[in-house]
Amino acid sequence: MIYLWAGTCDLTYKRGKFIHMQHKNSASVDEILKQFNRAISIVQRYKKADIKFVDCPLLSISQWNKAKGHKDPESFKNADSIITAQIKSLNKRIWNLNLSLNKTPPTPSTSAPVVQNINNTTSQSTAPPMLPTSSTNAKVESTVYTPRISTFFGEAGKGEAPYDIWKYEVESLRRCKLAPHIIDMAVRRSLRGHAARVAMR
Repeated sequence: MIYLWAGTCDLTYKRGKFIHMQHKNSASVDEILKQFNRAISIVQRYKKADIKFVDCPLLSISQWNKAKGHKDPESFKNADSIITAQIKSLNKRIWNLNLSLNKTPPTPSTSAPVVQNINNTTSQSTAPPMLPTSSTNAKVESTVYTPRISTFFGEAGKGEAPYDIWKYEVESLRRCKLAPHIIDMAVRRSLRGHAARVAMR
């Protein structure tokens, strides 16, 4: 089984300490879907191989840049709105892509995410599904798409981001009930500065 996902770095670029949107239009999303479809065409050559796509976490550019010490993080508020719309569009297209691959989604009651706002208050108390305790017989399911809200919060003025991008990638994996060792692998690669894209089990 191959799990493939796009990170927020596929929609942004870094200049110094700060991040910016790659495109204001749908070009980044279109390119990601183009690569996903390319991956499908490769995997379909192998009868015993299967592929699933994981959704992309939401991101606040203004909060990230504020945490990194930008003098005017409020100037990125418009970018926040645009990139949120891009990620929601991407995730809906990922959901449709998984449906086209005949993935059976779980019932909505097992896939509702925990949604938090910028002040770390929970606006929906439904807990995410539990991870399998063993990676050997882990049953992996696709998930119903429900958008997450960015959870950048906390001591944001000290020049350090309280949450890094890999935290969001891990949350995305958790919601899809992936085996713990896959999450482990994603964290280790991200902490080494690599954007983990493919995990195999």
